[in-house]
Amino acid sequence: MNLKTNCKLGQPSNLVSVLYDSLVVEYRLLMSMIFLEHSFDIEFEAPNMNYQGFHNEQRPEHEHFGLHRGMAYIIGVAFFLFQGVNIIQYTSQVGWPNFVAYLTDILLIVLGLIIFVKIKRLLPEDFEEDCSAVDLLLVMMGMFSILYWLFRCCVVGTWAISFTNHHLKNYALWNTVKYGLRIFSTAFLVFIFTNIPRNIPDNNRVVQSSELHFLMPLYLFVLLASYASSIIATYNGQIESWILALYPDLSIGFQILYQAGGPIHLGFSLHVVVHFAYICKALSDEYTRVATEIEVDADDAGD
Repeated sequence: MNLKTNCKLGQPSNLVSVLYDSLVVEYRLLMSMIFLEHSFDIEFEAPNMNYQGFHNEQRPEHEHFGLHRGMAYIIGVAFFLFQGVNIIQYTSQVGWPNFVAYLTDILLIVLGLIIFVKIKRLLPEDFEEDCSAVDLLLVMMGMFSILYWLFRCCVVGTWAISFTNHHLKNYALWNTVKYGLRIFSTAFLVFIFTNIPRNIPDNNRVVQSSELHFLMPLYLFVLLASYASSIIATYNGQIESWILALYPDLSIGFQILYQAGGPIHLGFSLHVVVHFAYICKALSDEYTRVATEIEVDADDAGD
């Protein structure tokens, strides 16, 4: 098979199809798990709303917290739009635009670790984390995603080493490194998803942390950037699809892994984005609610 004549870049319209597939996969899996929970009458306790201590502490500054969130949105949007560099891969088979994906995965891990350490220092040891059986399903999707990226990394990396003089060798090496980093970033997403629960805004120290009002929105946009990068990596420039065409007798297990891994990873990544979007919204709403109550109490005391 002549890879030069068979390697064709896809059309941007297929992005809609890839996104649709990821949504369908996540919707079906999540709905099945939710139905199973209800069929067994699994009940989850309401979050433990723990707001003690606000009235005994100094009133937070609205402008200060708003500035942090505003800066996070500006930087985050700029970084998200920076993913547009990957579009260059639609016009030519060049590997260097993948450096944007490298930067995204590295920032996802580093910034996530900073947030994790910050939150663990703020939360008490007896803090009850909110979790459900759906979270277990998402972890399984994340583990499958790790295998998916490992498979792609091995296929492309092995081929690049074997064909030293091929015109796509440099392009393959760039993608191999990207897939390798994606293995670690996906594993970290599983870790951060399971260790930063949805109900952290229930803790007053977390709500009052000005650093988190900057870091969390910024991290949300990094997750969005990673999701966009994954869509491009799943659909565009799949050099391993050209390589695998040389091996029509590939086992059914590897075929399932390759075909199903992309949509499952996108579904998992999208749910992590929604997870952190909920936390960001809850942090902002709870801060506003508490600050408003303090204002009302102060006005009543003045009267």
